[in-house]
Amino acid sequence: MVFFDKNKFMLAIQRRNALRSKYGESAFRHADVLRENCWNFCEKTDSSKTGQQKPGVDSTLAKNIRKAAQRYPLSNGWFGLPQKCKSTKRRHVRQIITQNPVGDANYFYGTLASGGKEKPMEDGKGVQTDFLDDGSKVNKRIETSSKDSPAVEFWLNTKTDGIKPRQKVHFVKTGGETRRF
Repeated sequence: MVFFDKNKFMLAIQRRNALRSKYGESAFRHADVLRENCWNFCEKTDSSKTGQQKPGVDSTLAKNIRKAAQRYPLSNGWFGLPQKCKSTKRRHVRQIITQNPVGDANYFYGTLASGGKEKPMEDGKGVQTDFLDDGSKVNKRIETSSKDSPAVEFWLNTKTDGIKPRQKVHFVKTGGETRRF
């Protein structure tokens, strides 16, 4: 059952109508976007209005991660192998060794991003997919600071058993040794 804040929804409709009468049809289209965003926000909130999904309900990204795990197995909630890294800030960085790093990165990203809204990243170096159901994100960069090692990074905002919430996975060419990132 979906719960939403009827007052917020009605406020968005009132804004739409006010903009339409004041500014014409183009503002009406903008107001429809506001209404849609409000509706999406209202749909994802529960009756306590916390803004989070109900416990035990998988988000779209969590479901996509489970699909990706069929091809790229999870180990203790992580994809790939740990990096050789002394910094504790980079514990979320992993690597998958493959013969086709770009192809596998694209497949992995495509699987994770299914059902989200894709847009170019602000720095222009990749793409980002946002999920409206819980605010989770997935990024893909083909060119990274690590040569010939595309990366896919995700932030999972819903608590899900068995999946680490933040991971950055570099795809490294077979035959090379594990890299330091």
